[in-house]
Amino acid sequence: MSTYNTSNNFAKLDRAEECVLALRALYESFGYKKYRMNKFEEYSFYIANRKFLQNEQFISFTDMDGRLLALKPDITLSIVKNSDIGGANSRVYYDESVYRVSKKTGTYKESGQLGLEFLGRIDAYNIYEALYLANKSLETIDADYCLDVSHIGFVFGALGGLPLNFNDKNRVLDCLKAKNIPELAGVLDSAGATGEQKNLLAGIIGLGGKIGNAIPKAKALIQNKMMGDAVAELETVHEMLRPSVDTDKIRLDFSVLNDTEYYNGLLFNGYIKGVSEIALVGGRYDELLSKIGKADLQGIGFAINFDSLERFLNKPCPGYADTLILYSEKSDFNAADAFAAVRDAAMKEISEGRSVVCEKSLPKELDYGKLVDLR
Repeated sequence: MSTYNTSNNFAKLDRAEECVLALRALYESFGYKKYRMNKFEEYSFYIANRKFLQNEQFISFTDMDGRLLALKPDITLSIVKNSDIGGANSRVYYDESVYRVSKKTGTYKESGQLGLEFLGRIDAYNIYEALYLANKSLETIDADYCLDVSHIGFVFGALGGLPLNFNDKNRVLDCLKAKNIPELAGVLDSAGATGEQKNLLAGIIGLGGKIGNAIPKAKALIQNKMMGDAVAELETVHEMLRPSVDTDKIRLDFSVLNDTEYYNGLLFNGYIKGVSEIALVGGRYDELLSKIGKADLQGIGFAINFDSLERFLNKPCPGYADTLILYSEKSDFNAADAFAAVRDAAMKEISEGRSVVCEKSLPKELDYGKLVDLR
């Protein structure tokens, strides 16, 4: 029996497949284990936690036992719900699909996500590890990337002294996300903010750039302990990352305000040059854990949205084979010896680790390294 050598078969993968395998190997090298989950949860679970979801519409169906189930619109919620880690820390990664309403089409779409979660008691190393792996994940996809880092504590600290009701606060957050200074000024004027308060938020919008250059600017805006603690954490992160990643690719940007019901503390978004959508979304989500009854846990993680990378990575598998075996159009495969010659030649190449295509004539669109002519 032949032994098949598959050592070079990864060369035939498309870019998306290569990325997934490389990222899985990266996460496993840091002790993260693959998490497998069902494609659905009880509908009531998502209804109870709908404020954490990007869209409150999700696909539901009735199971054979009468329970109402829903296809997963979010993976982190499922991992948190089903985690029972006791006093230990948990490191998991996933390669799963979510089912959401597409912002582009307004219809349901299955989207591929790859990501990781750390659950337990978080210390400085765990934060470093998450940001290091986020950087390395983007670098694995493409060398031309950047990671934008923010901190909810800095922004909420700045908002703490403002006379804002619930709606005004959300409007201010939307203005910060959009970096819309004129609309922000209007909201603050109507709320009765002082000139100093308006200047502070305008300064936060204007603050940005490489993290090493931006941190001193953030320090100059500190008004209270919450803002000071946030900057201190960002500074620690920067110092921890400097020896191991290119921190010129990390930018400080306080307009990164991912779902504030979901996240707290550090936030980060990853971008790939040439891709208009956010490629990677992550952050710390102790607030989520607390609100679903797991206040004893802390969490940090990120997800890579392969749908946003689809066009960037959509390089078709090449028409490539290591060996092309040509046989005569007149070959009579009803004759055992004619068939055996082609079969044996193919099996010999495959057993030596080469990919093989057998054809009656030279293909127009096939690159190959070796020709075996049996005509």
